[in-house]
Amino acid sequence: MKNSNKHILIVSSEFPPLPGGIGNHAFNLGMQLHNAGFKVEVLTNYRAKEKSKEDTFDISIPLQIYRISQRKYLKRIWQYCRLRKENNYWTVIATGKFSLWMVGVMQLFFSSKNLAIVHGSELLPTSIKNKIVTNFSLSKFNKIIAVSDFTKNLLHDKFKSKTEVITNGYNSEVFSPNNQNFTKNKSKKLHLITVGAVSQRKGQHNVISKLPELIEQYPNIQYHIVGIPTEKERLILLATKLKVIDHITFYGELPQKELLALLIKSDIFVMLSENTENGEVEGFGIAILEANALGIPVVGSTGCGIESAIKNNYSGSLIDAASSTEFLVAIKGIIENYNEYSVNSKTWAKLHTWEKVGEKYAELIDQL
Repeated sequence: MKNSNKHILIVSSEFPPLPGGIGNHAFNLGMQLHNAGFKVEVLTNYRAKEKSKEDTFDISIPLQIYRISQRKYLKRIWQYCRLRKENNYWTVIATGKFSLWMVGVMQLFFSSKNLAIVHGSELLPTSIKNKIVTNFSLSKFNKIIAVSDFTKNLLHDKFKSKTEVITNGYNSEVFSPNNQNFTKNKSKKLHLITVGAVSQRKGQHNVISKLPELIEQYPNIQYHIVGIPTEKERLILLATKLKVIDHITFYGELPQKELLALLIKSDIFVMLSENTENGEVEGFGIAILEANALGIPVVGSTGCGIESAIKNNYSGSLIDAASSTEFLVAIKGIIENYNEYSVNSKTWAKLHTWEKVGEKYAELIDQL
């Protein structure tokens, strides 16, 4: 069913080509709605030092993109109001903290249906004032989508009746299961990998702290860390102190082709994320599904959105990020049943393609 008469505006705090989970989500959602016949526009930020990089990306995709320089909040509000006055949008979708605030508050002056997407961190404000603004804004949305059960539970109880969980998706065209299943054994080199910004929230330090015990059982282990190296120096100091630095390789950001090659070479994806004191949380973990799609099992942490991204003891294992014992047991269990976990990982990932996720959003927007 074509919906070309339905005009959608996505307001997002992030958008490709620069990395970021919110931006990745907004881009894929926009593309899926476009493929479903909706007319999609996006209001977002410039984040690159050279605006031409983002301008080049924008003209390469079939969505109309409007960008405002980062931190130009008043200009962004003005642009949003201009777009609202000039267009009769069927639905406005807000994703990212400031986007939620702006769309929610400005709903006092506009009447179209609106949809909030919450990922996690925006629901843990660092001040009472922020909490008040967030809750007021959310009260002005017709529907709220949480990307995981964990994220939904962060919402105030008064919002849960209008909240639905739609988990994140992954790009099945890019992450295709083209590697072969095989059985791991202790005589072979064991490759672990984490993909995500090098930060406390992503929990690379939790993996490094467990390497000394893991090396005793798997002396040929190598841990690959891919992502923006925000806190790389801190991890180097930790690894040096624990005398495991030779078992770790830092890559920074990688082009997609190189990332795919490294993932296929890897045996187990690890994401021992943790919630930080300043309110950063792991809302879901798209990289987990991307690894699963390639037949790579995952070890992830409980107490965050990763619980919705992993089917425990099927596509991987959920553990307490602080427990070395649970980590060792999880690694051993996956290695000893590698073929089964690998097949299950691909099956689990197929349930979370962006095509399937996009269909859920399209149906929801039709209902609005």
